Amino acid sequence: MQLAVHVSSSVRPVVAKPRTAPFDPVVADRLLALLSTDDAFRLQFQHSPQDALASIGFAPPAGGE
Repeated sequence: MQLAVHVSSSVRPVVAKPRTAPFDPVVADRLLALLSTDDAFRLQFQHSPQDALASIGFAPPAGGE
Protein backbone atom coordinates (compact mmCIF):
# COMPACT_ATOMS: atom_id res chain seq x y z
CA MET A 1 0.00 0.00 0.00
CA GLN A 2 1.35 3.40 -0.95
CA LEU A 3 0.35 6.73 0.47
CA ALA A 4 0.61 9.93 -1.49
CA VAL A 5 1.23 13.14 0.37
CA HIS A 6 0.55 16.42 -1.31
CA VAL A 7 1.95 19.59 0.22
CA SER A 8 0.26 22.72 -0.91
CA SER A 9 2.64 25.52 -1.82
CA SER A 10 0.07 28.07 -0.67
CA VAL A 11 0.56 27.16 2.99
CA ARG A 12 3.29 29.25 4.57
CA PRO A 13 5.05 28.33 7.78
CA VAL A 14 4.05 30.28 10.86
CA VAL A 15 6.94 32.42 12.01
CA ALA A 16 6.73 33.84 15.50
CA LYS A 17 8.15 37.27 16.10
CA PRO A 18 10.86 37.22 18.75
CA ARG A 19 9.92 39.04 21.94
CA THR A 20 12.73 40.74 23.75
CA ALA A 21 12.90 43.23 26.57
CA PRO A 22 14.45 46.56 25.62
CA PHE A 23 17.74 46.30 27.51
CA ASP A 24 19.98 49.28 27.66
CA PRO A 25 23.43 48.05 26.52
CA VAL A 26 25.03 49.28 29.75
CA VAL A 27 22.52 47.32 31.86
CA ALA A 28 22.96 44.25 29.66
CA ASP A 29 26.74 44.39 30.09
CA ARG A 30 26.34 44.76 33.86
CA LEU A 31 23.92 41.81 33.97
CA LEU A 32 26.29 39.55 32.07
CA ALA A 33 29.24 40.60 34.20
CA LEU A 34 27.40 39.92 37.44
CA LEU A 35 25.97 36.60 36.28
CA SER A 36 29.43 35.43 35.32
CA THR A 37 31.31 36.65 38.42
CA ASP A 38 29.02 37.25 41.41
CA ASP A 39 27.63 34.25 43.32
CA ALA A 40 25.31 36.39 45.46
CA PHE A 41 23.84 38.10 42.40
CA ARG A 42 23.27 34.72 40.68
CA LEU A 43 21.39 33.48 43.76
CA GLN A 44 19.31 36.66 43.85
CA PHE A 45 18.61 36.31 40.11
CA GLN A 46 17.47 32.70 40.59
CA HIS A 47 15.23 33.64 43.52
CA SER A 48 13.80 36.89 42.16
CA PRO A 49 14.83 37.94 38.65
CA GLN A 50 12.75 41.13 38.87
CA ASP A 51 14.51 42.31 42.04
CA ALA A 52 17.93 41.39 40.68
CA LEU A 53 17.29 43.30 37.46
CA ALA A 54 15.96 46.30 39.36
CA SER A 55 19.12 46.32 41.49
CA ILE A 56 21.22 46.96 38.38
CA GLY A 57 18.97 49.63 36.90
CA PHE A 58 16.61 47.70 34.64
CA ALA A 59 13.05 49.00 34.54
CA PRO A 60 10.47 46.93 32.63
CA PRO A 61 8.50 48.67 29.87
CA ALA A 62 5.31 50.43 30.92
CA GLY A 63 3.14 47.75 29.24
CA GLY A 64 4.14 45.17 31.84
CA GLU A 65 6.07 42.98 29.40
